[in-house]
Amino acid sequence: MMQESVWEENISLNSFQITAQLLKAKIKYLIAGRASGKSFINGAEVDENVRLMPRGITSVTQDTIGQALTKTLPSTFKYLEMLGYKKYDPKTRTGDYVVCGRPPAHFYEPYEKVMSYEHMITFSNGHALY
Repeated sequence: MMQESVWEENISLNSFQITAQLLKAKIKYLIAGRASGKSFINGAEVDENVRLMPRGITSVTQDTIGQALTKTLPSTFKYLEMLGYKKYDPKTRTGDYVVCGRPPAHFYEPYEKVMSYEHMITFSNGHALY
C-alpha cells in the first residue's frame, strides 16, 4: 500500500541506461549510437546536480549552444519532466526552470554571480546549468 505523501513514477530505462546509472565513476564517457538514451542519462545527471548542489553551477559541453538546444537538451528535459520538473510559466508564475533567460525574482541565484543568462538554464533552487 502506497502512502499518501509518497509520489511514485515508473520510468523505463534500457540496459545501456541502467549500466550508466549504476556506474559510480566521478567522470563518465559514454560512447553509444544514436537513440541509445544518452540524453536521458544526461537528464539523470542534471537532476542529481540540481538536487545535490543548490545554488551551484554545472555545465553541459557541446560543440555549440545550438547543438545543445536542438539535440541534447530536448530529451534531457523530457526525462526531467518525467521526474516532475516543469518549465517556468510567467503567466501562472509556476515552474522549476528557465531556459536561456533571466529567472524570476523568486528563484534563488547561484552563489557565483552570473554575468549573462543568455546561455544558462536556471532552476528555482538556484542551480544553474551552462
